[in-house]
Amino acid sequence: MSYDDKIHDELDDFVESAKELKNEEIFILDIRNNLGGISNYPMGWYENFTGKEPSSEKFFAKLNTKTIYNLFLDIENKSDIPNHELSDEVKSKLSGKEKELVNGAWYTGYYTENRFDNEPLVIVLINNNVASAGEEFVSYLRTLNNVLFIGTNTSGAVLIGSNTSWYLPNSNIAINSGTNINLPPTMENMDGKGFYPDLWVNSEDIVDRVINFINKYDLSNINIGGTDNEK
Repeated sequence: MSYDDKIHDELDDFVESAKELKNEEIFILDIRNNLGGISNYPMGWYENFTGKEPSSEKFFAKLNTKTIYNLFLDIENKSDIPNHELSDEVKSKLSGKEKELVNGAWYTGYYTENRFDNEPLVIVLINNNVASAGEEFVSYLRTLNNVLFIGTNTSGAVLIGSNTSWYLPNSNIAINSGTNINLPPTMENMDGKGFYPDLWVNSEDIVDRVINFINKYDLSNINIGGTDNEK
């Protein structure tokens, strides 16, 4: 088994763990130091936990060009992404059946929030090293009605997504940029701020502290009823 295979297996196990965790009374989900990557795994975890597709409220804009979708085609056809099928969106865009893709075009839209009444209390540990797709996971978890975030604010790397490298045609200089823009309903730029926890705990022994907190106040019998975290 290669290193990549091992990582994919561990991530697949994480996604599957949600099926068992949804039957618990309370559990700790430690996503500290999750710097991001592929969003498929947090989406899969959420779907296994709730039975629904995740959707957090936001405005978005993404490049709608042939270059972008050919890039996605290349990424989605890579063999190092296991059990992956080319997305319907990419297939449709490249088939020519939709509006013609032109240089400089943007597709804009708005996602509504889907909330979920989960039975178990989910305690999520976060810190400043949670970024990008890790923060997207946080945005999904914030749609649960029985969830408590403990730790410090996340990194604040959510404005620009799907970052990739490009080469300028004349100089061949490499640059890195995103292909989409994401903003919350308030239209506030969260870069460098991130999502705030409900309870601030900046300590190396945070897990022990949270376990003591759970036992002391018997949190397994408490329904938080959603988060008021606005950030």
